[in-house]
Amino acid sequence: MTEKIRRYLKGYVRIRLESPMPERFLSLCVHNGILLWNLKNQRLFYEMELAAADVFRLKPFCKKTASRIRILERHGLPFLLKTGKKRKALLAGVLVCAMFLYGCSWFLWDIRVEGNLHNSGETILRMLDQEGVRAGILKSRVDCSEIAASVRQAFPDVVWVSAKLEGTCLTVSIRENQQKAQDSEESDAASWDLTADRDGTVVSIVTRQGMPLVQAGQQVKKGDVLVTGALEILNNEQTVQRYEYVRADADILMKVSYQYYDEFPMKETRKQSVGSPESHFFIRLFGREFSLAGQPGEMQETIRWEKPVRLTKSFCLPVSYGKIIRQTYRKVTVSYDEEKAKAVAKEHLTRFLSNLVEEGAEVTDHQVRVQIDTDTCVSKGTVTVIRSCVKKTPVTVRESSPDLSEGQP
Repeated sequence: MTEKIRRYLKGYVRIRLESPMPERFLSLCVHNGILLWNLKNQRLFYEMELAAADVFRLKPFCKKTASRIRILERHGLPFLLKTGKKRKALLAGVLVCAMFLYGCSWFLWDIRVEGNLHNSGETILRMLDQEGVRAGILKSRVDCSEIAASVRQAFPDVVWVSAKLEGTCLTVSIRENQQKAQDSEESDAASWDLTADRDGTVVSIVTRQGMPLVQAGQQVKKGDVLVTGALEILNNEQTVQRYEYVRADADILMKVSYQYYDEFPMKETRKQSVGSPESHFFIRLFGREFSLAGQPGEMQETIRWEKPVRLTKSFCLPVSYGKIIRQTYRKVTVSYDEEKAKAVAKEHLTRFLSNLVEEGAEVTDHQVRVQIDTDTCVSKGTVTVIRSCVKKTPVTVRESSPDLSEGQP
């Protein structure tokens, strides 16, 4: 690599040699210390590369060997500067561009958030903006450790934060706690019971740990203990000597009923597109937008996309471009007849049942009636499903009976 840089700075050329005695020509070059590289035999001629300063030393060798030399390519800084003298505007543009890129490298132009699920990227960026971390500030003012501490303090559910500054981009990687507060409390609990969170009938129960208190076919109420984590340890007299507490674990399916209710008006106001959408190109430079789109009208919807300009993955420029698409619409009132209203009500019910299935429930029956009057369409009834309806509840510590066998003669 060092040799390539040295050759580029001094300049080099690629030549074609046409000679009846090419071996003697090459021997003369080697004997006189002329370095040749990338030598290729093309049958009728040879092609090679050498330093630009050595080209003038080849003239005597050409006379001795009756050879002809033709320069094919010129490479290196001297030739570039020579071309720049003829094109002063181009050289000035290159110089201004280099100064612009160097100046941009001192600032932060892009902030990316990765790993967020519950907290939106806009919320995190808004918090960073309040802390003074925004696009356009000097990179010397960016403290990655302070940014990580601020994110952890602002979002308690974030368990890990990493802020990394590369080039002109700041990447904030976070990891959120996937468990809810109740799950967090349960994970800290030493033991728990499994209780019903709805009224229903037990369909099946398979206990892996704990003591089952119900059996298949039994009706239970919300809050009833299905499997207890308090295990009774009996003595020789078959009385409770003490309790051992475990984390109850079981697969319990229950038949439960949901009260379904859905209501929507028979007249609905919708947006109807008018004409073709309008597209406008825009450029954003240093946070200022240049576009001919103007302000949107009252009856227009706007969709826009924007893409920043990057030299590399970590070098973002304060320049972006995109498109603004605006669609004019008008509000129209749609009235449902009885057949259409029933179709919409059926669609709403199907969506409700699909959500239950996605949650792991098995729909066994649904009795829903549709009532239509002048203004509204009401659907109500009962949906019966089989699903797991249990929750973990900390075990209540119980008092054990005294061991009467100890101390007796």
